[in-house]
Amino acid sequence: MPDGVNQIERRGALMEDLRAYLSGFVGRRVHYVPNPGNAGDSVMSAATFQALEALGIPYTVPHLGRFDPKGKVILYGGGGNLYERGRYSHRVLHALHREAEHLTILPHTVKDVDDLLDAFGGNVTVICREQPSYDYVAGRGGRYRTLLMHDLAFSLDVPALMRDGAGYNPWVTLARAAADKVLRRTGYPAPEDLMRAMRPPALPPGLAERRSGTINVFRLDGEATGIAIPPDNADLSRIFMYGVSPKPVAYHSARSLMAMLDRFDEVRTNRLHVGISAALLGKRVLLHANNYYKIRAIYEYSLRDRYPNVIWMGEGA
Repeated sequence: MPDGVNQIERRGALMEDLRAYLSGFVGRRVHYVPNPGNAGDSVMSAATFQALEALGIPYTVPHLGRFDPKGKVILYGGGGNLYERGRYSHRVLHALHREAEHLTILPHTVKDVDDLLDAFGGNVTVICREQPSYDYVAGRGGRYRTLLMHDLAFSLDVPALMRDGAGYNPWVTLARAAADKVLRRTGYPAPEDLMRAMRPPALPPGLAERRSGTINVFRLDGEATGIAIPPDNADLSRIFMYGVSPKPVAYHSARSLMAMLDRFDEVRTNRLHVGISAALLGKRVLLHANNYYKIRAIYEYSLRDRYPNVIWMGEGA
């Protein structure tokens, strides 16, 4: 493991900046495994690509079906997918950690994965993105390192993202078709998940023409709460779910989300990365809870004292 990483305190370290952590890998080739998901995951992936390239760290994004982790330095992308056994991230991390020289799990919400944490050795660093996850992971007392860092999206250079290849990139369609072939062959993730991503819902009528006012962006999936869904709701994280890699795809997805949010003055949402993205853009954000502590905890750790334009609505978890 790089010397810069060895110098980080084993317990209780607070890493304010993704690049401060990744600087410990300068001079090493790393293998970046993005956490798959919606446009919010693309925002995190875009921030990671930016940080690696700003630091001049050579990296590859491996196809897991052909990837041998033995002796490799691996970064697993941040997110909220590590909260129960059997999920994609749980399966992948089980396959990677034993043979890797070093595995870092970038800022994640983590819960209910005792078996995985207990299996990790000293070659693993688990970075949590809010206090409840940190308390849970550190409390297991494993051999791995436990760190606390803000969600990856806070490291995003928004102006650079909007400049870098702005406008629709037709290569995205080709990349997604290629990704479909790879994922069908490897099973990471299930092909039906990708196919759903390739048929995103359309924007509600009239929304694409609006340039001000309030946009409602409430989730409709398993993390939804009982909040009433407005008739003009647009689940942008799902609509712009193009992919988290390679870099042009992640950028296109993140940029599409940012560009749509930037048209409005106020954003009402219970999508974490819609809220963070809107906060970065300086929008007034009315932030609602999801069905467990994730959004509330990240609001308290990262948003409340830094982004007065974000208002916690208080209901839910």
